[in-house]
Amino acid sequence: MPSQEDEFGEILKQFQDANENDDADASAEAIGRVWEHLRDSPRTDSPWLAALGRAHECEARFDWKGAKVAYREAVVAGRADNLALQAKALGSLCALFNLLDEPDRALEVAVEAVAVARKVEKPWMRAHALKSALPSESVLRMRRGELEVARELLREEFELLREDEKMSEALVPGALVRRALLNIKSEDFEAAQLDLNEAWPLLQARREWTFMTTYQAGFANWWTAKALLCAAQNDCDGEIEARREAVEFRFVVAQAPQLEGPFKWNSLAKAWFDLAMALRPVDFAGSEEALDQSDMLRRNIGLEPFALPS
Repeated sequence: MPSQEDEFGEILKQFQDANENDDADASAEAIGRVWEHLRDSPRTDSPWLAALGRAHECEARFDWKGAKVAYREAVVAGRADNLALQAKALGSLCALFNLLDEPDRALEVAVEAVAVARKVEKPWMRAHALKSALPSESVLRMRRGELEVARELLREEFELLREDEKMSEALVPGALVRRALLNIKSEDFEAAQLDLNEAWPLLQARREWTFMTTYQAGFANWWTAKALLCAAQNDCDGEIEARREAVEFRFVVAQAPQLEGPFKWNSLAKAWFDLAMALRPVDFAGSEEALDQSDMLRRNIGLEPFALPS
């Protein structure tokens, strides 16, 4: 009788084969089997997992202080178990600070996550940890206007993706979109469009894979970047169209049952808010409707609505 490890390995191999053959139905079936396997497997007593579980429970009841404490407990537990787990916990804490609009704390934790990831001993685990940690720091650096630092972080991310192209396939479009955002901030609009052009067919190849939220969120991020590019070039109609597309894909992600917690709803709320701001000069009534959607979603997750620009 095969062991649980052998059975799980066989399921993952089926998913990889289906992915290589572009067989969406087989991939969906394999992912379903993965979730069933994880659901039915006996749980191990891990302080790291227990702390993460407490953090998620706190988030579900909007206990942000408790979530921060629990994530810090997961960081300590990860340090005892292995550095990759510590980096993962720091990444989750960074996401929470982003949700709560605490950018300075988010960047502090993102920098810590990258530093910890660099110390992971096994090369493949270190690469995986860095591919998870680098994007958060690069985006936060961009928001602060630290464009050269962000560019170096992106360059490192692309090097890691090239080293293992097949296993990193789902991550490439996101990296291209982040580079497009950086080029928009640098006012290199031609380079930004080239990045978006390169990312589009990679996403389009998986358009129907609605069960893979990585790709659906990737489309939402692509349209968000496209909207920013249109806005930078004074293309109001193009920005509004792109904002509408971003809302549609954020809605798909929000419906995914495998994603829990407030983050997917906050992303949808932000997409509605951005659409409202794009509509405001040309369709005030439509803008107010979009703003109502955003405000409702934010209140539903225990947060105040996004503030209107002064």
